[in-house]
Amino acid sequence: MVSVYFDNLMLQESDLAEALIAHGYVIIRKCYKRKDFLDIAEMLGGIQGHARADVSGVVGDGSSASEDWKEAEDEYIGTLEGELKPHTDGAYLNGLTWKNGSLGRVLPPALVAIQCVEQAGYGGENVLIDLQPVTKSLLSEDPDVFNILSTRGAASFCRDDQIAVDLSIFDEVEKGRFYVRYNSDRFMYLPDWSRKAVSYLNEQYIQNHTYRIPIRLDYGEVLLIDNTRMLHSRNSFKLTTKQTSRKIRRLWILNHNFDRLNNLDRVEASHRSLDHFTAYLPVEKSISTSSSSKLFDFQKKLGIKLLGYQL
Repeated sequence: MVSVYFDNLMLQESDLAEALIAHGYVIIRKCYKRKDFLDIAEMLGGIQGHARADVSGVVGDGSSASEDWKEAEDEYIGTLEGELKPHTDGAYLNGLTWKNGSLGRVLPPALVAIQCVEQAGYGGENVLIDLQPVTKSLLSEDPDVFNILSTRGAASFCRDDQIAVDLSIFDEVEKGRFYVRYNSDRFMYLPDWSRKAVSYLNEQYIQNHTYRIPIRLDYGEVLLIDNTRMLHSRNSFKLTTKQTSRKIRRLWILNHNFDRLNNLDRVEASHRSLDHFTAYLPVEKSISTSSSSKLFDFQKKLGIKLLGYQL
């Protein structure tokens, strides 16, 4: 297991970006304050909202900007003590929203940031699955499986009022670079023609401890995950008799690696369908402290890199 640590007092943006590109995750130590956690997210691309987030985009701090999600509370299984199976955060997102006169994509976040405030007495470890070596093995040993998994229509995703239909597990966003979109639980739906390949991926690789990286965060540690390359899960947990809760903050960091859209008339139009994505819009003050070109240069190196492989 490769653990990449940064001292929050000595954080360098370029070093952090390079480590994320190389390893798919990093752990930042000595990040105790909520403000420092928010600053890291701003530095790496700005904050994407979430149905359970507060006004700053933070999930897990005890309040939500909207209570609408509670109408389908059993769909938000991250609030429970049981195991969270391997997944891509936001796999169910595939929408559009107006921003600065053009339509922007509403997609899974580029990065997920998790800050430990109080760990559970027992369990609660995060487990990462790196799809970089998985896909290389698939291309070498089972290329037909990879071809099925990278075909549009291989999977669809649905949670609460969000739905993403006819997508691929591995999406080639540019030549030789792929994003993963996956869910191990009831939120992923498969046609008959891809079911065997997805089951093979799950049984031979995702459940294989060879590809698993267990991480137990301590107070003041932040785990940054490349959500386009890594799956993550969480072991079930149990509180001690002295604990009242396990407190973990989470932030989504925006994906900037997509073109903006416009209609032929270049006129902003009102569509009720776009209202479903309101909770997942960028948090307004985000990305003001960083150069958009720098953000794009960094994020276009995320994901699964297969350039040079026979695809």
